[in-house]
Amino acid sequence: MLTVNEIDSITHRENLAGEVRRLLFEELRKATAQNDWQRIATIIYYLKGSSK
Repeated sequence: MLTVNEIDSITHRENLAGEVRRLLFEELRKATAQNDWQRIATIIYYLKGSSK
């Protein structure tokens, strides 16, 4: 059984991961609008890594 502190820690990590993904998708939209393919490739690389 998980302790309250362990549950809080997991929840905090999940919230941070969700926020990072949200920010990366926002950056991806901006890079796409600017046709910045280097940034697009870099953001997709990080998004693929964060989904593991």
